[in-house]
Amino acid sequence: MPVDQVRQDPEQPRKHFDEESLRELGASLRVIQVQPIVVRRDATGWVLVDGERRWRAARGEGLRTLDAREMTLTARRELMTMVIQLAANTHRDQLTLEEQALGVLQLAEGGFPTEAIARVLGYQDEHVVSLLTIARSGDARQLIEVGRLGSVGAWDAYVKLEPAVRKRVLDSTDPITMDRCERARREHEL
Repeated sequence: MPVDQVRQDPEQPRKHFDEESLRELGASLRVIQVQPIVVRRDATGWVLVDGERRWRAARGEGLRTLDAREMTLTARRELMTMVIQLAANTHRDQLTLEEQALGVLQLAEGGFPTEAIARVLGYQDEHVVSLLTIARSGDARQLIEVGRLGSVGAWDAYVKLEPAVRKRVLDSTDPITMDRCERARREHEL
């Protein structure tokens, strides 16, 4: 598949790519292409379903072609693209907390039940509920954006704190972690 005939999916949940990792992958792709990218056809050409890191690395390395496999999707099943992308990147631990939360929200808003999202992503139902809460919370999103919140567990621990303790945690400049929340709770009880 010609690399320049493929375009990224704007709905791809992953937005951040490590440049060093892409350079290393590009050098590897020049030698051997172990796994093909997955593409689907739309009205304007080929859109990536899975393999954006490989595609970006190939472009950066100046490769003209990549092995590809076509996935046909009906209009009704377009949301499955998001499922595949989220599942592929989630299991590689390469999505940020915000990307995970927004991806899960998109699936939920597309009609997927929480239990189905959990099953396909390999999460507990409670984890998906927490991701949805994060996606819908302006406070959580802001904490993620400024680098203070990085895990579902930390968010869950934070929201379980009494309001006064939450305020103390929020007023500090420390990252919000499960340990930080537990320490603040214990200090409050003294």
